[in-house]
Amino acid sequence: MEAKPDARVWQLLVWPVLLILGTLAVFALAILAIGQKPVQAFTEFLSGSVGSRAGLGGTVARATILLLYALGIALSFRAGLINIGAEGQARMGAAAAVALTLGAPGAFFAAHAWVGITALLIAGAMGGALWSLLAGAMKRWRGVSEVVSTLMLNFVALQMVRYFVSSHSWLQGRETDLQQNELSTALKFAGWHGTDFHSGVFLAVPAALAAHIFLFYTAGGMRLRAMGLNRGTARACGVPCDRLSLQVFGVSGALAGLAGALGIMAVGKLGTEPPYSDFGYMAVSVALVAELKPLMIVAVALVFAAMDIGSTSMEAAAGVPHWIVYILNGLMILAILARDAGVRRRQDGRSIG
Repeated sequence: MEAKPDARVWQLLVWPVLLILGTLAVFALAILAIGQKPVQAFTEFLSGSVGSRAGLGGTVARATILLLYALGIALSFRAGLINIGAEGQARMGAAAAVALTLGAPGAFFAAHAWVGITALLIAGAMGGALWSLLAGAMKRWRGVSEVVSTLMLNFVALQMVRYFVSSHSWLQGRETDLQQNELSTALKFAGWHGTDFHSGVFLAVPAALAAHIFLFYTAGGMRLRAMGLNRGTARACGVPCDRLSLQVFGVSGALAGLAGALGIMAVGKLGTEPPYSDFGYMAVSVALVAELKPLMIVAVALVFAAMDIGSTSMEAAAGVPHWIVYILNGLMILAILARDAGVRRRQDGRSIG
């Protein structure tokens, strides 16, 4: 049934404006509550995130990681799979990419940069996909909830890679210390003009476009969404739900692994800690705020990345703690969930009536 005009106006115009104004109001009240000045904090926030070349470059670079994570999460959620393992999948993707830089293959790839960069990105995607498929296999053949398995696999991946980086026999190069593995200069995405902006960000928008076209303009996307809405009905209509679920796990993990490879190629090393820690969990917020729509994820990822960068600048210059931004993220999620619950309740009321 087609949405009424007033409902479309609410969804496209009124609701986003109210969400933005409400977020700004809560932000200002929180700053006042800790005894700081909202105007000064806002100024430092904007200056640190988009008001300077360095801030803008950092925002776009972080948004790229968030976008790739969130695309995989959105595809999973659309399919009715709660895959929250992007953090671990990205970490294994990063490790798989760095493994190609060691020994004779590393020398070859460093001498042939374009081949090497392509190989590292593919290895990252494959590493993330295989790690995600491990959770998919546990769900398919042992009935293990993907919420539990992907969450636990995050911790396993983080600790495994930390051990690998600390061992010369695994991912530690000969000429590095025991805390990181430096990539060859030829395989790094060097920042442009002294910023964190790099050529890898140009993969983000095409990935979002491809996800949008797949979800809403292909038979495969229709089957995926049908499975997410009602698995039993989709199965009765001939959708191979078990096989499709494994495919979704693989694709979502590949997107996270690709982001992991991009991340270490941007910073130039695989360290004992992820270059963008906790972004996997932040990406869940990005996907939900964007209503699981790939094109909206582009804009929301930029906003969340700006909030991450701006909060650091705001804390340093205006004395406002960065954790206030996490409160805002949580409140936005709650507002969206409350709105969706209200919409479903009204729809159920009309159907009963």
